[in-house]
Amino acid sequence: FSSAQQGSDEPACDVAQTNEHVERHVNPAWVHEFVASFEELRVSLEACASAGAVSSQITVPAPPASVNDHQGWRRFAAKNEPTTQILAAVREHEAPILLSWLTEELTAADDAIDERRAAWVYGVMARLGWPLDADAASSLRVVLRHAARARREHAHDAEVHARAHVLMAAAGVYFKQAGVDEDEFRLL
Repeated sequence: FSSAQQGSDEPACDVAQTNEHVERHVNPAWVHEFVASFEELRVSLEACASAGAVSSQITVPAPPASVNDHQGWRRFAAKNEPTTQILAAVREHEAPILLSWLTEELTAADDAIDERRAAWVYGVMARLGWPLDADAASSLRVVLRHAARARREHAHDAEVHARAHVLMAAAGVYFKQAGVDEDEFRLL
């Protein structure tokens, strides 16, 4: 709120100071909870993949047969949400390739991290295996830079901040691709 909206002549806050605080600090408890939840998601997806668990009661759109079908995956991701069944079908060795393409899409769109792109990047990150190969690590660092930039450029958009923090926590903290500790973000 501006000071006029609050009915006061005092400034509401120092925007630069507030934005700096928002940009650099995230609740450490949230980060720890996120990391634990992300690990649970990874374990759950792996269990589904190992069991071949695609419910016969749910019609799952078939993704492109080959991970090398970039245009097919691009169209598929544009039309479909990254469901558990779809993500479980992504094999560990395919995830870095998909992440690379999704990262290209994320950065080429030059937007404020739209929800569908963020969901796909997040979902495919959950299928990455350890140890990370060089391509996966590179893609994760691109995700970090893009999320940090989007967060900075859209300082007053809570939804962009939420998506950016999720992507930054997964790429930077969980996969240890940023020069941060698990208690706070200090990116770019």
